[in-house]
Amino acid sequence: MLIEKNLFVSCKKLFFSLSLFAFTLFISLGNLPRFIETSFFSDHLLFSEVLLYFFAGCSLVFIKAPFKSYLTLFCFCLLTLCSFLYGCLIQGFDLHAALYAFRLIAFLITSFSLSYICLEKFKANSVSFFSYLSKGYAISLFFGFLIFLFFFSSELLWKELSLYHIIFHGDPHQGRFLSVYLDPNYYAAIVGIPLLLSLYLYQKTKKTSYAVFFAFLAISSLLTWSRSGLFLIGFLFSFLFLKSLDFRGISSRVLKNFLCLLSCGLFLSLLFFQEMKTFFIRLFFLSQDESALSRLYTFNWGVFLWKERPLFGIGYNFLYKEVKQEIGLNSLDSSLLSLLIQIGAIPFIGLLLYGMYKVQGLKQAIAFLKTQEKEGARFLLGFSLYGGLIIFFSSHFNQLLFYPFWLIPFSVISLFYINGFKERA
Repeated sequence: MLIEKNLFVSCKKLFFSLSLFAFTLFISLGNLPRFIETSFFSDHLLFSEVLLYFFAGCSLVFIKAPFKSYLTLFCFCLLTLCSFLYGCLIQGFDLHAALYAFRLIAFLITSFSLSYICLEKFKANSVSFFSYLSKGYAISLFFGFLIFLFFFSSELLWKELSLYHIIFHGDPHQGRFLSVYLDPNYYAAIVGIPLLLSLYLYQKTKKTSYAVFFAFLAISSLLTWSRSGLFLIGFLFSFLFLKSLDFRGISSRVLKNFLCLLSCGLFLSLLFFQEMKTFFIRLFFLSQDESALSRLYTFNWGVFLWKERPLFGIGYNFLYKEVKQEIGLNSLDSSLLSLLIQIGAIPFIGLLLYGMYKVQGLKQAIAFLKTQEKEGARFLLGFSLYGGLIIFFSSHFNQLLFYPFWLIPFSVISLFYINGFKERA
């Protein structure tokens, strides 16, 4: 009996450690480890993603979580499976849709497993957990700047990667910060996570290294020249700056840091004047911008498609085949509209109601933390606002909603904070 117990504990530690290692690889290397060849997709599969799903899935056996949490996970997985089977019923079996349904279920299980693994590993200590995450994002930032310095054109990077059997077909970009996620628009939205983490860590520890990390993250976000991404980051941190007055009033340190970032922004505007000029032309002349017009066209076409089956949609990820045949793209730009088309209005409204229920819980958590840990309350407020902006704003311009480099870290942090709050409350 003792041998079996020791074996169980050893296997648990092993799979938990491997899951955290795979999570670090996933965050720090992004899209770079795409070297698993497959005939189902034009791009190679991401090795770190497959590794993460495997170890996190195996770790599920060793996790002790409340029955309610397991029931919620089961319901979301069942909803995904039912939507896929409904699509098969009305359109026939589609292997591509089946693979993406399996991937979403893997997302859900992985996020659930990692949140409880981190909760056990870091004992609901936000500083330790966020420091662990920040190391992964610091590595990704380092590689991101290397890509920015040595590959002015993204197409040159795709060719270079193909020499190492890494196949990825991204959009063409020039003079923009691609990051390890290999897309400036996605990165400009995702960078909000490490920005919030580094800000919290600096406020808690007062270490200069976190302030420097925050500054380099802010610079990298500016270098993406992403309209939606920069609006999101600008709105989020303007709100947090103003909200900080309610918590403690403005201090000389806050003012000094703000002026320092403003100076960096002015310096970059001079250094990258041509890129900034192009950015403002694209911003103020949307009616003449091909990218904006293309997004508008795909949105209108998506609304037309949804009206054909408004209640329960066309089945999860059966949209891919429709979009590929009709307009020659892999997906619509709007994540929310894509989800509405696939699952229909009734499940969609159910998800919105569930989200509203969770928001009430967040309000209680923020109110509790205000009396216990002001930095934690500020972080949770900013993180909640960030999530709302991604879902209801940024996801309309890019397929962010189920993008793993956003969805998995965001879900893990959210669940870690929620479950950790339940332990402390």
